[in-house]
Amino acid sequence: MFGLASVILLEAPLLVCDKCGEIEYPGDMMNAVERALAFHMLGLADLEPQAVRFLRKFLGLTQPELAEKLGCSRPTIARWEQEEGDGISGVDSAALRALVASLRFSDDPRAAEILRSLMPARRSPEPRKYELPMGSAAFA
Repeated sequence: MFGLASVILLEAPLLVCDKCGEIEYPGDMMNAVERALAFHMLGLADLEPQAVRFLRKFLGLTQPELAEKLGCSRPTIARWEQEEGDGISGVDSAALRALVASLRFSDDPRAAEILRSLMPARRSPEPRKYELPMGSAAFA
């Protein structure tokens, strides 16, 4: 479902055709599920390749468009999405999750809190001290 390996909908209402047995989800439920999955992924530090692809498609972007927004190359995005790959973590993951939060969840205060948690801690306003031993080999 949505290109992800395992999505389980607990207690989801289903419509089942009496004649053919085809299963259908009512109304706009799949859009709500897609949005809930994306929101859940905002809180994950590491994103698997399927999750990276899911979030890109959730944004409605091509690989080149996402690369432009994140300031990287299309091959980088392709590498992140490769099934055999490790996905992304660290700054790359935070950048993608921040983009999703700002473009698709800007009206949600819970997303604003997640965005704040992605920002690095502020440094002390004290100036940094550099101590250089002038008698060291670096000055010889």
